[in-house]
Amino acid sequence: MLVPPHTAIVVHMTVFTIVINVVLVAATLVVIWYAKNTVTESRKATDAARATVAAVEALQKVAKAQLSAADAAAQAAENAVTSLDDVSSRLLEVAQLTHAAVEAAKAAHEADERDREIRRLREIGELVERIFEKAADETGYHSVGGWRCMEQRELPPLLVGVDPPLPVCDKLAGDNQARQVFGSAQDARREIAERLRQLHADRDNNSGTTTTPTRLSS
Repeated sequence: MLVPPHTAIVVHMTVFTIVINVVLVAATLVVIWYAKNTVTESRKATDAARATVAAVEALQKVAKAQLSAADAAAQAAENAVTSLDDVSSRLLEVAQLTHAAVEAAKAAHEADERDREIRRLREIGELVERIFEKAADETGYHSVGGWRCMEQRELPPLLVGVDPPLPVCDKLAGDNQARQVFGSAQDARREIAERLRQLHADRDNNSGTTTTPTRLSS
């Protein structure tokens, strides 16, 4: 059976129209799917951006907190250094005061020792003077026998502990001839006078004053 030509054309046009519609529907579906995916990805990107912003803000807060802590630590360190400087200054001042006090006590002790030594030497000198005078009187009689006086016995206890020793005075205490005692007494006077001069010089050097030593009578 033959189909008229115009009918075949109509059929062909119908099929073509169906195909076109199918293609359009498919294209529409593709566009819709793509748009949906785009919206989804856009939302994900927006969420990611928001999360990133939140993370950055959190990091900023942490950084500010750390900066504040660092500032506080720096201030504390500065305060500690200042306190340490103050403590060091006070300790140095205390050390200087302590040293000054020790030196003053040492100087006072040395001054007391010198004064005691001077008093002892003067006492020894007085004994030597009496021995000298008695021996001088005795030599006027040209004594050749043994001779001693009471002051010679009193002399040795005073010589104990004298530093440095007084060898001439020690010899004087043991002499037993009037002329010998007289000569030793003269030498002992000079020995004591020299020792007193040294002690007075030491005292003057430490006190900054000038004192005239006591002179024994000749």
